[in-house]
Amino acid sequence: SMDTELEDPKTPGQWHKRWQTEIKIAKKRLDKWQKQAKKIVERYLDERGGDAEADTEFRLNLYTANIQTQQATLFGQKPKVSVKRRFADAEDDVARVAGEIEERILNTDIDSDGDTSSAAVDKLLFDRLTVGFGLARVRYEVEFDTVPEVPAQIHPETGVELAPAVPSYQQKVNEECEIDYLFWKDCLWSPSRFPEELRWWGFRAEMSKKELCARFCKHTEEQEMQPKECPICVLPLNVKGGGVGDEEDKKSRETPWDRAEVWEIWDKETKKTFWYSEGANAILDMKDDPLGLDGFFPCPVPLLANVSTSKMVPRPDYYLAQDLYQSIDQIRGRIDLLQKAIRVAGVLDKANTEIQQLLAPTGGNVLYPVENWGSFTEKGGVKGAIDWLPLEQIVAALGVLRDQRQNEIDLLHQVTGWSDIMRGAMAPDRETATASGAKVKFGSVRLQKLQDEVARIASDLQ
Repeated sequence: SMDTELEDPKTPGQWHKRWQTEIKIAKKRLDKWQKQAKKIVERYLDERGGDAEADTEFRLNLYTANIQTQQATLFGQKPKVSVKRRFADAEDDVARVAGEIEERILNTDIDSDGDTSSAAVDKLLFDRLTVGFGLARVRYEVEFDTVPEVPAQIHPETGVELAPAVPSYQQKVNEECEIDYLFWKDCLWSPSRFPEELRWWGFRAEMSKKELCARFCKHTEEQEMQPKECPICVLPLNVKGGGVGDEEDKKSRETPWDRAEVWEIWDKETKKTFWYSEGANAILDMKDDPLGLDGFFPCPVPLLANVSTSKMVPRPDYYLAQDLYQSIDQIRGRIDLLQKAIRVAGVLDKANTEIQQLLAPTGGNVLYPVENWGSFTEKGGVKGAIDWLPLEQIVAALGVLRDQRQNEIDLLHQVTGWSDIMRGAMAPDRETATASGAKVKFGSVRLQKLQDEVARIASDLQ
């Protein structure tokens, strides 16, 4: 039955149905978070719909400033690897030298131009601070060379075998571990309450036809199977355009930039790795435990924001303070509207329109004639002829709004833990050095947990 096939799949086709079901359930569980994450990135970049020049919405963009400050505080420079002996025995020179060698090799690797570990940690930290999830993985690359067969050596006269034949074999010529940053949309995991319960991780890749054939095709040009009969060669390229090319091209026909979506799934229950694509009718490939790692997965535990022990789905920091961010933006919008209203304006007695010459750009040290001087003075002169726009109320309202905005910003800093003192700022007229120092210390306590998490994932990757 279908249930048995899903529960205990045997064939490539049954495994395809199993992962189709698993991925569908996992995507549904993460759907709300991914929609929120998309909005948060737009908020960080201050992207808005419509014409940006004609946009009447006002934002203070405190959120962007806070993220940039946090990232600079938490990851300022390349990490250094330290390899220490667990037991510092005085005569254990072997362990001491081994630690030195390991430390030099790893630090040389990190300092090389082609190393991606620091860039990966920087990117995953940005993801953690914005969308609430940050992860990188390790990819093992190895190259083999074929050593040709050496025939047996026979004595030319006696025919006695002097040396046996050495069959052809594969010799390792190069190996390296690359650290790959994982975009938050390219990760899926089994529905779990916390990381220790995870059954599988899935990593998404977009592959061209050439890449698909090089990696998965079983046939060669010499074999009888035609490419059109190969399930890999006919795999639909369901990612259109790859972000390149004309929109009409993407919709109407295949372009050189089209890709197929392939999921690399590491299943801890079976200790197997599967390669799955929605458009196929069987899994593309399957391998037994490729790396033999202690924890099986090729990645550390991710950085996760605000997860509970009941559901391993991140809750971005932004949404814990979104009302304050929006309130500050609303106040900023009202302040801007009132500032635009501040100008020299008023109403004028139509009988004395010549008075408006007083506001002319060249209106200095000039006398302007007024008809019916007696009537003009009876009405109170200039004060009686002009009634100015009441600026006092507008200026007073501006002061109240600015105070309220500062109160909201202070509240935001309390909620997020990222006050101005994290930037080294203080108010010398209102605070003593001791009080400011206490605030800095308190702020650093709130920072410490996240600092420890960043250090943990950087060292786990190494």
